[in-house]
Amino acid sequence: MTPPMRILFATDFTEASRPAFLKALSMAKDGAELVLAHAYGLPNLAAGPISPALYEEYDGRLRADAARRLEQLAAEAKEQGVDAEPLVLF
Repeated sequence: MTPPMRILFATDFTEASRPAFLKALSMAKDGAELVLAHAYGLPNLAAGPISPALYEEYDGRLRADAARRLEQLAAEAKEQGVDAEPLVLF
Protein backbone atom coordinates (compact mmCIF):
# COMPACT_ATOMS: atom_id res chain seq x y z
CA MET A 1 0.00 0.00 0.00
CA THR A 2 1.31 3.46 -0.85
CA PRO A 3 1.83 5.77 2.11
CA PRO A 4 -0.50 8.78 2.29
CA MET A 5 0.67 12.05 0.77
CA ARG A 6 -1.46 14.28 2.96
CA ILE A 7 -2.92 13.67 6.40
CA LEU A 8 -5.68 15.83 7.84
CA PHE A 9 -5.87 15.78 11.61
CA ALA A 10 -8.98 17.54 12.89
CA THR A 11 -9.09 18.27 16.59
CA ASP A 12 -11.42 19.63 19.23
CA PHE A 13 -8.44 19.97 21.61
CA THR A 14 -9.79 17.41 24.04
CA GLU A 15 -7.57 14.77 25.60
CA ALA A 16 -9.61 12.19 23.66
CA SER A 17 -8.13 13.53 20.41
CA ARG A 18 -4.54 13.02 21.60
CA PRO A 19 -4.18 9.39 20.40
CA ALA A 20 -5.36 10.42 16.92
CA PHE A 21 -2.76 13.22 16.86
CA LEU A 22 -0.01 10.79 17.80
CA LYS A 23 -1.15 8.38 15.08
CA ALA A 24 -1.27 11.16 12.46
CA LEU A 25 2.18 12.29 13.57
CA SER A 26 3.53 8.77 13.27
CA MET A 27 2.05 8.36 9.79
CA ALA A 28 3.42 11.74 8.66
CA LYS A 29 6.97 10.71 9.53
CA ASP A 30 7.01 8.78 6.24
CA GLY A 31 7.03 12.13 4.41
CA ALA A 32 3.33 12.99 4.25
CA GLU A 33 2.08 16.54 4.58
CA LEU A 34 0.34 17.01 7.93
CA VAL A 35 -2.51 19.51 8.21
CA LEU A 36 -3.74 20.31 11.72
CA ALA A 37 -7.30 21.63 11.64
CA HIS A 38 -9.79 22.99 14.13
CA ALA A 39 -13.26 24.26 13.28
CA TYR A 40 -14.77 26.64 15.79
CA GLY A 41 -18.10 28.35 16.07
CA LEU A 42 -19.58 30.93 18.33
CA PRO A 43 -21.66 29.47 21.13
CA ASN A 44 -25.39 30.08 21.22
CA LEU A 45 -25.82 33.68 22.27
CA ALA A 46 -29.23 33.13 23.86
CA ALA A 47 -28.83 36.20 26.05
CA GLY A 48 -29.93 38.28 23.09
CA PRO A 49 -28.41 40.27 20.27
CA ILE A 50 -24.91 41.66 20.60
CA SER A 51 -23.21 44.51 18.83
CA PRO A 52 -21.13 43.80 15.73
CA ALA A 53 -18.03 45.08 17.53
CA LEU A 54 -18.55 42.67 20.43
CA TYR A 55 -19.21 39.83 17.99
CA GLU A 56 -15.96 40.60 16.13
CA GLU A 57 -14.00 40.76 19.39
CA TYR A 58 -15.42 37.44 20.57
CA ASP A 59 -14.78 35.82 17.19
CA GLY A 60 -11.22 37.15 17.17
CA ARG A 61 -10.52 35.71 20.61
CA LEU A 62 -11.84 32.28 19.65
CA ARG A 63 -9.84 32.29 16.40
CA ALA A 64 -6.65 33.42 18.17
CA ASP A 65 -7.02 30.75 20.85
CA ALA A 66 -7.53 28.04 18.23
CA ALA A 67 -4.50 29.29 16.27
CA ARG A 68 -2.34 29.31 19.41
CA ARG A 69 -3.33 25.75 20.30
CA LEU A 70 -2.72 24.52 16.75
CA GLU A 71 0.70 26.20 16.78
CA GLN A 72 1.52 24.24 19.93
CA LEU A 73 0.68 21.00 18.11
CA ALA A 74 2.71 22.14 15.09
CA ALA A 75 5.70 22.82 17.34
CA GLU A 76 5.34 19.36 18.86
CA ALA A 77 5.25 17.86 15.37
CA LYS A 78 8.36 19.83 14.39
CA GLU A 79 10.18 18.37 17.40
CA GLN A 80 9.41 14.97 15.87
CA GLY A 81 10.76 16.05 12.48
CA VAL A 82 7.36 16.61 10.89
CA ASP A 83 6.31 19.88 9.28
CA ALA A 84 2.67 20.60 10.08
CA GLU A 85 0.41 23.32 8.77
CA PRO A 86 -2.20 24.72 11.18
CA LEU A 87 -5.63 25.49 9.72
CA VAL A 88 -8.35 27.36 11.64
CA LEU A 89 -11.84 27.01 10.19
CA PHE A 90 -15.10 28.71 11.12
